[in-house]
Amino acid sequence: MSNLTLAQTKRFLEESPEDFITGYRADPENKYGGGKGLETQPTIFYKEDMASILRAMQYLHKNYGTKYPDPQQLAAFALKEGRSDFGINTPYTAQGKNYVWELNRSSQKIFDKVLEDARWQKGSATENYDFPRALRANELMQTAERRNKPLEEVWNPGERHYVNGYNNNSNITDHSQNDMLTDHIYNGLGLPKPKL
Repeated sequence: MSNLTLAQTKRFLEESPEDFITGYRADPENKYGGGKGLETQPTIFYKEDMASILRAMQYLHKNYGTKYPDPQQLAAFALKEGRSDFGINTPYTAQGKNYVWELNRSSQKIFDKVLEDARWQKGSATENYDFPRALRANELMQTAERRNKPLEEVWNPGERHYVNGYNNNSNITDHSQNDMLTDHIYNGLGLPKPKL
């Protein structure tokens, strides 16, 4: 939702504010004149899209020991990407008329176990959990550890200036104007937000 006009952003926030959270992206060169190192207008994030990934991350961590990025990292990814899914591009391939998530072998085993669990039968609560993206985030963390690289270097390797943009946004995740975003992420992972 990062490409919305100011009028569209205002309309979404006025029509259903309970469905969205806001965050302010970095503006380190004061291009937009905000003077606080932040853009002057908020980026809006669809609350439920983000929450479904966070719930899945929490569930997988508790039940299968998978890892997820630090909440502040997730906030920086959300701000950098301007997307409710933190920019987690889960690859998929077409099989007939259906699209199938491509996960590595260990992630696929976990995903299969989750789907076999009676609590997650089709048509139930699985729709409220985005397991493929949560597993993909775990895969990216494993890749970063294996290559001994910062996570932001493997999160979106195709974009040339990605690390700079991520670093700019990681510097402002603890700004008070980003509390709504970071609070939502901590809550979604079931973690207490540290007091600064």
